Amino acid sequence: MAALSGFLGKLFAHIKAKIDHLIERVASKSTRRDTEVSHPPDEAFDIPVPLAIDQWDVLSEITVTLDGKYIAIDPPGFAEVSLSPGIAHVFVARGTRAGMPVSGTLTCMVTADAANKPLAMTLV
Repeated sequence: MAALSGFLGKLFAHIKAKIDHLIERVASKSTRRDTEVSHPPDEAFDIPVPLAIDQWDVLSEITVTLDGKYIAIDPPGFAEVSLSPGIAHVFVARGTRAGMPVSGTLTCMVTADAANKPLAMTLV
């Protein structure tokens, strides 16, 4: 009986050591993954991108959304937006030209090298 008890004690210690090792590995990967998500290389910050609405001077009643949220457009037809890299962003613009409804959609995915490079929308 003592031999069985000793064997079971060693077996339990071995199993516990394996479980502790697995827990450490999972915790290590989780910490590393959290760090990668929080600060991915070259994608840690939003990218500033100017937007221009073409033929602004002949349009009226203009509304522009970015990913479903309204954005302000300055009177000459410009806006500065910050876009998250690696994600598809959708601009939708609506307005009127000579009393007729016009609209435009622009989908883009920016990278770090797109900073300050303008995007243009034409409403048709």
